[in-house]
Amino acid sequence: MTFVQWNCRGIKNKKIWLKVPPFSTSEFWVFQETFLQHQDHRLCSSKNYFYIDRQGRPGGGLLTAIPKNASGRIIPTGFSLNFNQEILAVEVHFKDFHFIIINLYAPQGLNIENVKYFFDSFSIPVFIFGDFNNLHHPFWGSNRSSPLSNDFVEWLQNSSFILLNSSNPIYAAYTGSASLLDLSICSASISHAVDCYVSDSNFESDHYPVIITWSILDHTPKKIKSID
Repeated sequence: MTFVQWNCRGIKNKKIWLKVPPFSTSEFWVFQETFLQHQDHRLCSSKNYFYIDRQGRPGGGLLTAIPKNASGRIIPTGFSLNFNQEILAVEVHFKDFHFIIINLYAPQGLNIENVKYFFDSFSIPVFIFGDFNNLHHPFWGSNRSSPLSNDFVEWLQNSSFILLNSSNPIYAAYTGSASLLDLSICSASISHAVDCYVSDSNFESDHYPVIITWSILDHTPKKIKSID
């Protein structure tokens, strides 16, 4: 089972890329900064869509797409909508899997104190995919940190979550510098069966997609034959 996490910086003019790997070969899409409005969300007939659109100003927006043969529902977060923290949580049933996808965009960096109780509240596996933007820290390869990122790392190290990313850059600035802004996180209980890597192409965004795989074979229940 495969997920693609991507800050697409506007998806309407990049829809052609959804027909090629890794998008065409992934069951789940988790996009940030979609720049979409309600009427724009039908990107592919093989997916069902859950989304948050930014109201009142351009930019932002989240979209989580799941297969047609999966069922899903939006989980209310209780957070007020604001431009500095967009969070979309979707509960998914797919084949024998039951899990949560949290899609996140925090352009000013995430204050973990505002959301940690929500993240920690689930008893089933959780994926957290997002653009954390200004959340720089040596823990994921940066040479600097901030109070927000220090708080985030402290929470992460004491939580039941695992950071999947290495220090491979995901964001490429126009100046040529690169950094890791998009974090991929999952519940520790499934981390042994989850892997991720960064795409070689940015598909006309300034962020490179992250591809996350969750081994279905590892999840398959073992059948024991009885001998009469």
